[in-house]
Amino acid sequence: MVKSWVWLALATALAGCGDQQHSVKAEVTLSGDTGALTMACHQSSSGECHGIVVGAVLARGTAKVGSSATIEGVMPGARFCVSDVEADPAKCDLKEITVGTTIIRHQKVGSD
Repeated sequence: MVKSWVWLALATALAGCGDQQHSVKAEVTLSGDTGALTMACHQSSSGECHGIVVGAVLARGTAKVGSSATIEGVMPGARFCVSDVEADPAKCDLKEITVGTTIIRHQKVGSD
């Protein structure tokens, strides 16, 4: 009887081993004067931050942790998302971008 409880506990513990943690932290700044959107990547579980802007056109930018990427021609009101993997506009939680700086943090634990 004791052995069956040990196996059950082990199986339960191992059930979560396939789960992956996805996290990202970035600072996004939109300049109202130039329309330049700068994404500074502070942390990412993949080592890169992937940004996407959905506005008049679809634009993408990628930055390694500790660096930044700039997307030109972004107007206030466009929608923006940052992810640790290539951002998909259909799956991303797009937020309206405004002039100034926005801190983006996401964390998700689960299987892909």
